[in-house]
Amino acid sequence: MDSRKTIDAWLVQEYKNGHKKALGLLVKYWHPKLCRQALWYVKDLHLAEDVVQEAWQVIINQIIRLRDPHQFGSWAYTIVTNKAKDALRLQQKERVKMTAYWKSEPGIGMEAEGDSKTIKLQWILKAIKTLPLEQQEVLNLFYLDAYHIKEIAQITGVTEPTVKTRLFRGREKIKELLKSRKHEQGNG
Repeated sequence: MDSRKTIDAWLVQEYKNGHKKALGLLVKYWHPKLCRQALWYVKDLHLAEDVVQEAWQVIINQIIRLRDPHQFGSWAYTIVTNKAKDALRLQQKERVKMTAYWKSEPGIGMEAEGDSKTIKLQWILKAIKTLPLEQQEVLNLFYLDAYHIKEIAQITGVTEPTVKTRLFRGREKIKELLKSRKHEQGNG
């Protein structure tokens, strides 16, 4: 991870010095990771792509002001996270409108997604999505993106103890869900 930060810092500095190709290399490496981060929040591929596109506009416009180029990854994740949260707020407003419509129209409803009996990892990833967004966020950053507690705190804008608490509570909830599922399978 340290070598990645060094490469990112060098590319940021090169871009600041007028070498436009450096930005292309940053985009090539970071775009898929930022898309995954956005998708984790918004759960819709097209919306995630829009979120990341907006984030890249901010990144390109603000990269000159980035004080520590070694923090490019954390900084970019923070921008994507904030853009995704904005998109979710907007989506929630739309969902409220649609829910009111669905309730007023007979015969229209959402079908519940079936419980898939897949491998444990897929089930755990699905279970993570049932957690509060704050817990999903830190679990995703910690386990899938291999960020350290301090970096997660920077990305999310909360303190390190808060990150640790969210990780702990998220893991405990996953354990409870796993035990509950095993119990149901044993009795079912």
